[in-house]
Amino acid sequence: MKITKPLASCFTYTIGKNLYVPITSRSNAKTLPETRGPGFYLSADTVAALCRVRDEEHGSKQWAPWCMYLDTQTTKQKLPPPMELLSALPQVDNPRLPSIEDLTNEILEECRRRPDYSSIVFAGEGEPTLRLNDVVRIAVNLKESGVEMLPPLRLTTNGLIQSPESVVKQLKDANILSLSVSLMTADPHQYDELMTPVIPDGHETVCILIQVATTTGLDVEITCVDRPDVDKSMAENLARVLNVSEPIRWRVFFP
Repeated sequence: MKITKPLASCFTYTIGKNLYVPITSRSNAKTLPETRGPGFYLSADTVAALCRVRDEEHGSKQWAPWCMYLDTQTTKQKLPPPMELLSALPQVDNPRLPSIEDLTNEILEECRRRPDYSSIVFAGEGEPTLRLNDVVRIAVNLKESGVEMLPPLRLTTNGLIQSPESVVKQLKDANILSLSVSLMTADPHQYDELMTPVIPDGHETVCILIQVATTTGLDVEITCVDRPDVDKSMAENLARVLNVSEPIRWRVFFP
């Protein structure tokens, strides 16, 4: 039996030379793993980390036995269907889980263990800006940790963000200078069909965020899923209109 990760509560995961920090399992639209298609599979340790976040966030142990099994696996696995869609996380009296302290400590431990990470990415199953204050606090904690040569910070988002000027300023002040934004398509109606956002005018909201971020000087990457029904040339043209200089990053669709 091969153990791929320690049998412990660990929330971060690694893809290539990037350290990913999932901070919530909840989303205000289809989750990014969902958009990759029904045949999309992830590494076993990634699925385990995302399911541990689910359990921690919901105060359950629903996924704990399966996570222990995944820790012994090396083949890719299917992420179970996501939780409910939310416009905002429910109000709670206690601090959000996974906690800021646990995530900060795990990031620092991972960076000490492997000093060649290219970036630290706030991403995962859910939408990290639903815990924006906690993302900012973790970024500040990392900056104040005294650890030298930490890799740059990046945020992956679906872009469904209200008050984009305020959000972009908070990210920039926290030294999160790189955004990866999922645009999906140039067609607003198709966007609603593909993403089922819980807020109205979702496509316009994403475009406004991209414009604000590029104007503010953040490094913005647009991602789309390379579905056969998405017009790639229209999406590329829209990216240029939104002042994104780099070509769209097309992610593979798995039917």
